[in-house]
Amino acid sequence: MDAYIIETGGDSSAYGLGKGWKFMNYRDLVDSLATTSFQGIRFKDRLFSDPKRFPGWSGPQTSGLYAILVPDQGWSPRPFRPIYFGECQDFSKRVSTSHEKYPSWIREAKAPSRLFVAVHYMPSSTQDGRRALESELIAHYEPVCNEVFNPLFRLLQGPPR
Repeated sequence: MDAYIIETGGDSSAYGLGKGWKFMNYRDLVDSLATTSFQGIRFKDRLFSDPKRFPGWSGPQTSGLYAILVPDQGWSPRPFRPIYFGECQDFSKRVSTSHEKYPSWIREAKAPSRLFVAVHYMPSSTQDGRRALESELIAHYEPVCNEVFNPLFRLLQGPPR
């Protein structure tokens, strides 16, 4: 497992690092980034909330877009890769472990503890407006758990078996 040295502001001289630094493994680093107060996470020109661990997250009763994320060191400035974008009228009902794509999220994440959610609140939005933004994000990021209808792909794939 990779180890990181991060600035803490505390005394870490016992570890030979000097004041203000400590060792942290990748999982602890991701947990720290997910719970530290940041200014959110941006996808295209939309600002989403800070990533929160999912499952266990309880969404508000309002509408908007959501991103299901997994930790990924290759993504910056925040190490979270979107695996699914969705839209909903009510986060508290839609973004849950009963979601029809939840099994594919788990497969991609490799474990429930590696799933995170970030939301973009749109309380006065219409479903058409949310779907347009959702489609734009899916087309741009091509998250692995979103199905995108591509007639050319279906043609190249051949008839169903």
